[in-house]
Amino acid sequence: MSARQWTDDDIFELINLYEEKEFLWNVNHKLYRNRDKKMSAFEEIATKFNCDVNEVQRKIHNLRNQVSHELQKMKKVKSGDGADDRYESKWKFFSALKFIVPCFIPTKTTSNMVSIIFK
Repeated sequence: MSARQWTDDDIFELINLYEEKEFLWNVNHKLYRNRDKKMSAFEEIATKFNCDVNEVQRKIHNLRNQVSHELQKMKKVKSGDGADDRYESKWKFFSALKFIVPCFIPTKTTSNMVSIIFK
């Protein structure tokens, strides 16, 4: 099966459907690890677009990767750049996908290892 040709309107609709189903992207959601529920949601979305579940998952994966790349560009600050010179994404889907940005921010972890300092 060939890859589906997505229009901008299709992609915006896909993003809206994805955002509505928070358990697909929010790792803190109680249903996030429920594979059956997630597969059912992807099947529902695929039906709306008259395509395969793998195609929907592939498109979402690609969108998430692009968000990650855009965030990396924002994080990079060139030497001598002022606050006004920071990178601002011009990618048309970035603002629609801002709801997943917290998913890319690493959480602070604490170690349960005891630190021992030898002198």
